Amino acid sequence: PTFDAARTIIPESSESIQWWRIVGDRIYVTYVRDLVNVTEIFDLNGQPMGCVRSPGEGTEDLVGRDDTLSEIFVTYESYDTPPIVLRVNSDGVCSNFELTDNLSAIRSTALDVRRCTATAPDGVKIPYTLLGPATAFSKKHRPTVLTGYGGNGVALTPRFSQFVQVWVDL
Repeated sequence: PTFDAARTIIPESSESIQWWRIVGDRIYVTYVRDLVNVTEIFDLNGQPMGCVRSPGEGTEDLVGRDDTLSEIFVTYESYDTPPIVLRVNSDGVCSNFELTDNLSAIRSTALDVRRCTATAPDGVKIPYTLLGPATAFSKKHRPTVLTGYGGNGVALTPRFSQFVQVWVDL
């Protein structure tokens, strides 16, 4: 095969591709969209078939597949959800994969997650996320953790951190 014979199946977009997998007759492509992962499903001709319906806005990693069942396994986590494994069928429907769902033992305080945008001097929109207990945004002074990175086309997507959970409880 030569590049002259190559054809585009899924066209380029402005969003970065984080992962992709072919499972059965589907192509799963995980993009970074506004600092969270979104996994879109395409048929083998590149026609959109929908999205993986994950539990919320977080980080999705395509970790395995079962070609005989046309399923894919995805890890999901967010600021307030530790990593869980999801079984995703070819329609994008997620179900827990036989793991304990005792998240209340890990979550000590309910988090308020706010997605915001700042404008850089050159006019570029920069997405960022604020999180804290529900009461945090009504007070003037709170302990703060600031992390960030966005250089070279790499973005940090939401990950669970026990450290942040403890800090939020202060």
